[in-house]
Amino acid sequence: MREIKNIIWDFGTVLIDLNIEHFRQQCLAYGIKSDINILSTHFSHIYEKGLISEHEFFREAKLLFPRWVSYPTIKAIWNSMLGHIPEKKIKLLHQIRKAGYAQVLCSNTNPTHIRHIWQSHGPYTSQRFKKAFQQLYLSYEYNLRKPEPEFFNLIIDQMGWLASETLLVDDNEHNIDTASSLGMHVLLYTSDESLKYFDTALPKLHAHRAGAQSK
Repeated sequence: MREIKNIIWDFGTVLIDLNIEHFRQQCLAYGIKSDINILSTHFSHIYEKGLISEHEFFREAKLLFPRWVSYPTIKAIWNSMLGHIPEKKIKLLHQIRKAGYAQVLCSNTNPTHIRHIWQSHGPYTSQRFKKAFQQLYLSYEYNLRKPEPEFFNLIIDQMGWLASETLLVDDNEHNIDTASSLGMHVLLYTSDESLKYFDTALPKLHAHRAGAQSK
């Protein structure tokens, strides 16, 4: 395989902290009437592909809760799984970009979550994060979602990249398997220890860091 020149980053867990257990506990605390997985998988997958509107999503989600639970409360529960983007990860992204690597974000997400992330982090941090990437590929804007190979192929084609020069960093093994089958390099994220890969694996980044330390 060729040398890595481009990186596709996943968002949830890899770059932003998630607390799915807190979300589950919030659902239980407000008396969810159905299997929580229905809310966090089937409905969200349709929403993440932009096939239903925000209003339609929450109208259906409300049916899973007791009648007294309001729409704003359900929206707050839905956003409760979202944590923060650690500063150290923003710094790493900018180090990689300054070293000459091209980067995009590819996320299975929805407009409710994205709006909450930018609002909760504020304009300064949000813009710093976004500027680390050439493009943000958000599933609901493209009617595609990982691990559909069409999503990865769209990115490769639009960016003018070669799959053999592109690395996917993702915590989902299905996404990793699809990217690998398309000829991409892959890094399965299991914890922050996984990011130590970047200490030596990218030659230009390693040289960039060495040059910065010698100044």
